[in-house]
This record gives sequence, C-alpha cells and structure tokens, in this order.
Amino acid sequence: QDRGFSLRTYWIGLFATFAADLAIELPLLQTDLYQYYSYGETPMTIVRFPIYWLFINTTGPLLCAAILYAVPGYFTGWRRGLLVLLPVVADASCSIAVGLPVYTVLHTEAVGAAGRWFGALVTCFIGLVLLDAFGRWILHRREQLELLGAQPARVAADSDA
Repeated sequence: QDRGFSLRTYWIGLFATFAADLAIELPLLQTDLYQYYSYGETPMTIVRFPIYWLFINTTGPLLCAAILYAVPGYFTGWRRGLLVLLPVVADASCSIAVGLPVYTVLHTEAVGAAGRWFGALVTCFIGLVLLDAFGRWILHRREQLELLGAQPARVAADSDA
C-alpha cells in the first residue's frame, strides 16, 4: 500500500492546519491582545475569530510548499537566495488574492451585513479553489516524477548538487 501523497491526505493535513490555527488564535483572542474589526459586525465569527481567516492564513504557506515541491531545482546556484523571499511573496500574494473581497467590504462603511457576508463567502470560495489547485498541482507533479521513475524526495536532494 502506497502511503504517499494523495488528495485525501492533503485535505486531512489541511484540516489539521485549520485546527492548529484555531488552537492558537481562539485563546489569544480571548486575552484581547488583538482583535479582528470591521464596520458593523464581522461576519462568520466564532468566539471572536472570523472563519474566513483560515483560508487567508493557509494559502500562502501551501503555495510556498507547492512551489518548492514542484520546482526544487529552480532554487539552486544564485537563485538559492530567492528562498528567503519565497515565503513572504507567497504569503502576501495569497493574502491579497484570497482576502481582497472580504477586506474590501469590511472596510467600506456603506456595506451592510449581507454585503459583508457575501465578501466573506467569496473569500472562502477563492481560498478553497486555490487550496484545491495547490493540492492537485503537487499530486500532478508527484505523478510526473513517478512516471519518470524518480522519487520526489530524491529529485529535491539531487537538485542541490
């Protein structure tokens, strides 16, 4: 039985990441160290935590992991220094791409509750689509490597030489 990567294990890992995010955020929010704010009531909130933030928080790190898995040989030689920028760029770009709908409606005074909920739902949808795409990209790359007879971890290690 192959105990390697599958979309099922990907989504299980993703939901474990969601659980870890909640385990960190929920207690901290109760201490009033920080808060999520908007004009009016913040939508999709459970114990002061807006659920759409799960999608904003996870897409960047997963994009970073997908890039490192898909093109490990790219970050060799002079490009190795780009590894410092990769997590920052992946996280910032995904935070903007996923969060823009909800950021826009939460910070527009004239938008009512229905508009805020719509923005939050669009953010969740974009996040789900991207997370699914990243998982499928990793799976596709793994299948390509297996067809070539290479072990994914071995390819990454060989690219360092």
